[in-house]
Amino acid sequence: MEISKIQRQLQQNNIKLIGIGVEKLGLDDFIKGGFFTGELYIDETKKSYEAMGFKQMSYGELMGPAFLSSAARKAITQSFTEGLGGNMWGDGWQKGGCLAVGVRGTPIYYYYLQEEAPKHPSNDDIMKALKIQF
Repeated sequence: MEISKIQRQLQQNNIKLIGIGVEKLGLDDFIKGGFFTGELYIDETKKSYEAMGFKQMSYGELMGPAFLSSAARKAITQSFTEGLGGNMWGDGWQKGGCLAVGVRGTPIYYYYLQEEAPKHPSNDDIMKALKIQF
């Protein structure tokens, strides 16, 4: 939901917000819940994730930092505060990121590789990279 907060500014600057998911499981609930306001695509082959360098978490990562770090506790608290809920269905191992590119893929304005499950790119960093006032 966080990145959707900048959707209006992106649209005003002719920038598409596109999300790529790894599976259809839970997609209807995700859309109904309004968790993302951009265009959504599913890549069950994960070829786009591979091309962008987005890795999968190991068991150690998921059971350690993903739940025990201060960043994880903060993310969980924020999720409950905002009433987001959630479930553990589907592929919870895939890490993601954020890529902002120009027409036909160049130039690359912003690239964020998710290193830990609870960490996400900041809207401020994305907007700065795109040179948009936030």
